Amino acid sequence: GLIREGNDFDYANLEAHYRENYSLNTHSSNAEHMFFRNEERISRSMAIAKWMDELIKEANVPFPEKVFEVGAGQGNLIEQLQKLYPDTSFSGCEINENASKIARDKGLDVKQGGTSGISEKYNMIIVFGVLEHVASPMMFINDLKEHLHPGDYLLLGQPMQDVTSHDIFFSDHLHHFHTKHLQYYACKTGFEQIKNSISPWFAPNFSLHLFQQSSIAEPDTKIEYVDPKKVKTTISEWEQVFSRTFKLSDTPNKKFAVYGLSEIAALLYCYGGLNKLAILL
Repeated sequence: GLIREGNDFDYANLEAHYRENYSLNTHSSNAEHMFFRNEERISRSMAIAKWMDELIKEANVPFPEKVFEVGAGQGNLIEQLQKLYPDTSFSGCEINENASKIARDKGLDVKQGGTSGISEKYNMIIVFGVLEHVASPMMFINDLKEHLHPGDYLLLGQPMQDVTSHDIFFSDHLHHFHTKHLQYYACKTGFEQIKNSISPWFAPNFSLHLFQQSSIAEPDTKIEYVDPKKVKTTISEWEQVFSRTFKLSDTPNKKFAVYGLSEIAALLYCYGGLNKLAILL
């Protein structure tokens, strides 16, 4: 039941895309989404850091002394985790040149490049919003395991399809996971899932999984076929939305105002014909 995005890709072109062209949170050092909740202003990275903190505490695992983040972006998450754990040594890598430079300009230890540039071993590796972008999740997790001490931890966070989520339409997400798929990866790569959490208040279509290297080469957990019911529901519901947007173009000589030009507007541009309308900016 794992869903693979259907377009062909070339490994070199994929790496070049993320190194040079991928622009999420790379426009400036403070380009980050902010949430306003209970009269509090919370950055996306702090929300993620607190979610990770809660999961690790629920698992009754002491926070490690030496932590590495793969896909560290401009270092926002490392910054927030450092505030929560001042005695921990944090470093990371980021394939995008602009984002990694922003992180280094802030004084953070973030190298430009992928996992091939990791030269040491760590007590925990954090990967958030990366697994859906890699060509082979299994090979990626196996690679990360080589940079962990026996018995240490891997913390994975990514979009999941346990709930209806428009993430299924993101063409740069090469894989779309159910949480059971992550448990399967743990079993197949020599990890044991210690704890997981789904649907935090700030990202209801995400899951977070804490893995520990297992002494058993392949833990005896069977994962059956996952029927992607939520994916089918998502596609059906959004096809109706796209159809309604397309019908707007049947009204000539009308101008339209769009409130909010972010993810949903991008979906409607790509799949719903919003690009055919005369939009007032």
